[in-house]
Amino acid sequence: MAIKRKERLADPFSVRLPIDDLAYAETVARDLHLSGVGEVLRLALREYRKAAARRALVGD
Repeated sequence: MAIKRKERLADPFSVRLPIDDLAYAETVARDLHLSGVGEVLRLALREYRKAAARRALVGD
């Protein structure tokens, strides 16, 4: 039952960030706000946080 629930909540793609310190990554994203790279990193961090919250709710 839990597996089916996870599949239903799963995104069509996965964002994996090899970053241990998310606060540092957020600072880098803010510093790069004038470039497209900063925007991509910011969006990836948002997806990472959403996935972490989803895993916490589902109990992964």
